[in-house]
Amino acid sequence: MNDYPDTQHASDKGTAAGFAETSAASAKPSRRRRPRTDEERLAKALAEAESLREKLEAKRDENRVAAVERLYAALGIDAIHGDVSEKRRLDALLDAVGANGPQ
Repeated sequence: MNDYPDTQHASDKGTAAGFAETSAASAKPSRRRRPRTDEERLAKALAEAESLREKLEAKRDENRVAAVERLYAALGIDAIHGDVSEKRRLDALLDAVGANGPQ
């Protein structure tokens, strides 16, 4: 008997077949992502566009509320007790600026 447990494999280590088998077994999976398909890129772009549209609408609403609050303050129109929807307060604002029209 010899000191090598398996002489067949010990002698293969120097050959090209032995090297390929060893390197294939020890190869790590690639960390690189696969390229996105056109459909995936389009879906991502559409989702981003929708997100930006929602942010824009929220900013418009924020600006509109701030402008109305400034008008209330400038024209001295205080909150009306019991006017939960602010309809009466808004009507008072429109009357003050002459934009309420005929009713």
